[in-house]
Amino acid sequence: MNAGETKNTVKSTNKRHKHLNIMIVEDDKYMNEALCYVLESEGYNVDSSTDAPNAVDMLKNTGKNYDLLIVDYNLQHFGGMTGLDVYEIAKNVNPASKGVMISAYGRNKNLREKALEKGIAVFLDKPFLISELIDSVEGLRGENEVKNRSKGKLKENLKDNSDSRTQFNHI
Repeated sequence: MNAGETKNTVKSTNKRHKHLNIMIVEDDKYMNEALCYVLESEGYNVDSSTDAPNAVDMLKNTGKNYDLLIVDYNLQHFGGMTGLDVYEIAKNVNPASKGVMISAYGRNKNLREKALEKGIAVFLDKPFLISELIDSVEGLRGENEVKNRSKGKLKENLKDNSDSRTQFNHI
């Protein structure tokens, strides 16, 4: 964002660096920018892409390991590649990566089941509240910290408290 844009005017609820590398893959430019802005203001390291081929290139060629991918399911105009496809590639690069799927097709039970099978940890229906996204990311970040402290004895700390969010407890 340019210096004069709204990024500099929003107050963060937590300024400390949170040591989580996040990639956002969302083809809607404005949604992508909003997600980046919110998560950066919360202290996360965020990279983003508005298209699947660029996201795949970033995953394979930057040498950066992403702890979390936030992917839209329907990535229009990219040869049928979906957010799940991008997530699978990310898992091949870094098996410890977690995923949050965002989609306007969330009421589709088959899509939710497919996301579960592929390892997606949280599914957010569009539109969703920013607080739901932040809570989901914080929950997954907390699981990473618990896992690191207990050397693999992962505690489940996410709860499904909304119809607009599905969290899978297989992480």
